[in-house]
Amino acid sequence: MTETKARVVLVEDSPRIQAELREALGMVFDVVAVIATAQEAVEWLQAHPRGWDLAVVDIFLKQGHGFQVLRHCAPQAHQSVVVLSNYTREPARSSALEQGASAVFDKGLEMEQFLAYCAARAEVHARHQARAAAAEAKASLPRRMPVARSSGMLHEAA
Repeated sequence: MTETKARVVLVEDSPRIQAELREALGMVFDVVAVIATAQEAVEWLQAHPRGWDLAVVDIFLKQGHGFQVLRHCAPQAHQSVVVLSNYTREPARSSALEQGASAVFDKGLEMEQFLAYCAARAEVHARHQARAAAAEAKASLPRRMPVARSSGMLHEAA
């Protein structure tokens, strides 16, 4: 089994923020999509339901909003959705969490916490990959078969 980086999809309309996130997250994630509108994000998520491990979603987009995207994420057990926005006050924060976001971070105030959260998600992915690789390696080992000896007792073959 080949270890792969966790895959992140970015839903962000600001080219400057897109570039910054791509650079920062690209060190530990495979950035599989950078999407600027809610409609494009929904279409991508529908076409790739298992093609991502982390979705980073801005609430306010030039076309549409992140809440539309959150409703279409429907994360599986290994997936996480994070809202990264300039607008994280109530009721937006609680609404994002109610609609499936695992966490909500303010772009201007919580970037370090956001990056730490993302690094932790990448580490969880790496541990999962390592366990899966170990299980695959163990499964591919030849099994020892019992053989009969002249005494009539069964012994394990070497």
